[in-house]
Amino acid sequence: MSVEWNSFGDEAKKPYLAQTEELKKRYAAEMKVYREKKAKDAAAAPPVVVADKKSKKKDKAAPAAETKLAGKKRPAKAQEKSKSA
Repeated sequence: MSVEWNSFGDEAKKPYLAQTEELKKRYAAEMKVYREKKAKDAAAAPPVVVADKKSKKKDKAAPAAETKLAGKKRPAKAQEKSKSA
């Protein structure tokens, strides 16, 4: 397809280039309207409150005993069972 386009002369490309320019102008006009409407809607809408993600995380200063088994590899009952077996 690119080989065919490159083989066209300037006269053959003219209608396509003109159409491209029209579409660019139309796009720019539509985007201007869209952005103005979006800005107007954003100004009229109430602010969105986003929850603070950091407050949901566990406190890093929590003692290790809560997160680990206080240095034990197994709970006490599991150790008793393995000794008696």
